Amino acid sequence: QTKEQVLTFCEAYKKLKIRKPWFCAFRADVNFDKETFMAMKESGCISTSAGVESGSDKILKLMRKGTTVGQTKRFFRITREIGLPCNGTFMVGNEGETEKEIRESIDMVLNEEMNVGPSLTSTYPGTLIYKNALKRGLIIDEWEYLQKIRFNCGVWEWDWIDRYHVNITDIPNENFWDVIVNELRRYYTCLFNRYQAKNMKFRLTRRWSTSPSNPAKSRIAMCSPTPSPSPTPARS
Repeated sequence: QTKEQVLTFCEAYKKLKIRKPWFCAFRADVNFDKETFMAMKESGCISTSAGVESGSDKILKLMRKGTTVGQTKRFFRITREIGLPCNGTFMVGNEGETEKEIRESIDMVLNEEMNVGPSLTSTYPGTLIYKNALKRGLIIDEWEYLQKIRFNCGVWEWDWIDRYHVNITDIPNENFWDVIVNELRRYYTCLFNRYQAKNMKFRLTRRWSTSPSNPAKSRIAMCSPTPSPSPTPARS
């Protein structure tokens, strides 16, 4: 989309009698300015997103993402400045990554205060990284690989480390999980310290009952949490 197309849409949408809040996603290299994002917000856009993938220009180039770290930072900074919520995702375990590049990704999302979540890179059949893994001998038996692998393995799942995974990074196998876990622990620890919920109070507004014979239901009202005033800085 071009800036002109987005502005035209926003003006037309604001004139509709019936409107709904809307969301959209862009590439991080989209050449929009504050005016464009503000027009989106004023026309009902409640959030936007962009794929981060990595905080290393080297890795972005290897994965042929077509974006740069500078473009990603600019996208998130502009949306934050005008108060438009923005989210995205980044990947760990990319082809060619070392501990240095993973650390750069974690540092960037923390220092820029990006609302993004991590994912473990999966080697999907047919992709470039899959073909490279075959050439490197990382996948010997393709049928066995397809039977063992579990795609979309979230880092929040309790048994993800114990699952079958092909290491396509430049990190030695014996160090791979230690590096991944340590860096993600640093990421989540910083989020925990930065966005602590404080002074939370709960109040029962009706009688609590688990008896099916008692129709009384309970509702819980929760006050707004107070965020931590002092975020934990990322390691440089």
